[in-house]
Parts: sequence; structure tokens; C-alpha cells
Amino acid sequence: MKPLFRLFAHLLFAVGMLALYLLPAKPYEWMAEFDPVLAAAPEDLSGDNRVFAFLCLLVIAATQAGLMATSRGRLERRVCMGLILTAAVFWAAKFCF
Repeated sequence: MKPLFRLFAHLLFAVGMLALYLLPAKPYEWMAEFDPVLAAAPEDLSGDNRVFAFLCLLVIAATQAGLMATSRGRLERRVCMGLILTAAVFWAAKFCF
């Protein structure tokens, strides 16, 4: 059961990071490509994109934390912690700054 959970946790991390990568930081940025008059894209006042990205971050961090809690090896715990920190830094760099 544990190798299956480990595989699931790492696959979910990869899919979650791919989703974070593919989500646009500013959802209306594509409008400037079609109409050059719109130099500044309208602001997204709802912030739904950032909330959804944060929920993706929480899910992938929770699965890695669960894997870290069930692992016995020190190396595996460090890898899980590194993956959580990598995802958090990537999210913050893309959606907060």
C-alpha cells in the first residue's frame, strides 16, 4: 500500500505543479494580444485565479506532508519537504509578485 501511496503523492505533485505552471497569473493578459489598444489588461478583482492556485498548492503540499509523515527515511522526508518548499516558492513567485 505504501509504494502505491508514494506513487500517487508524487504523481499528484507533478500534475499540481503542471496546473500551477499552466494557470495564467493574470487571466485577462491574453486580451492585449488581440487588441493592442488595450495595453493594460483589466484587473481581476475577484481573485478567483489566485484562490484556485492556492487550493492546488494546498492539495499537493498536503499529499507530500502525508507522505513525509508516513515515511521512515530521513532522505525521503527531506525530499518531501524540498518539494513542498519548491511548490510554495513557485506559487508565491508567480501569483504574488
